[in-house]
Amino acid sequence: SMQIREVRLSSPTGRTNVIGEQEATLRAIVDGVDAIVWSFDPRTALFTYVSQYAGRLLGYPLHDWYSIPNFWNKQVVHPDDRAWTAEFCAEATRRGEEHAFQYRALTADGEIIWLHDVVRVLMDERGAAQLYGVMHDISPTKALEASLLESEARFRSLIENASDLITVLAPDGAVLYQSPAVARMLGFAPEERLGESTFDLLHPDD
Repeated sequence: SMQIREVRLSSPTGRTNVIGEQEATLRAIVDGVDAIVWSFDPRTALFTYVSQYAGRLLGYPLHDWYSIPNFWNKQVVHPDDRAWTAEFCAEATRRGEEHAFQYRALTADGEIIWLHDVVRVLMDERGAAQLYGVMHDISPTKALEASLLESEARFRSLIENASDLITVLAPDGAVLYQSPAVARMLGFAPEERLGESTFDLLHPDD
């Protein structure tokens, strides 16, 4: 039979917990992951576990997560996202549904980052008994998305203000896009011939 040794750990609240060696190993693994792993009691509005990465990423003392009711929504979530995230999570929790969402968060230093949160709900006969989740930092992805949107807007502006007619065609010659210059050159609105063949406009001799 497998022997389970006991390990003593000090929690952020100052209490000493005696746990099995296997649980201590799992906790060490979780605390080494670059994501915030957490559990939350919806009846007390307090976190029951937060991995060490929360302190490294956001900078708040772990004690605050355990001792301040609704700490996540009051302190972590960006003020502009607090109302909708609270409503979204409350409704999904009431239904016992797993849910995922993205929102802006504030670090202890006031920096804005983006988090992707995946939440599972444990139900009992009285409703939601425990929430479990993982928060991932997706700030680099959001920065790339913003850069791509800016680049797309810049090139769209160049195309739509170009004096030359720019056309995108399907393999069969159907018009997928025409720049606004088509109105000046051919007298058609840019959207007027979408889906029609550009070959219909060619001179018979050509």
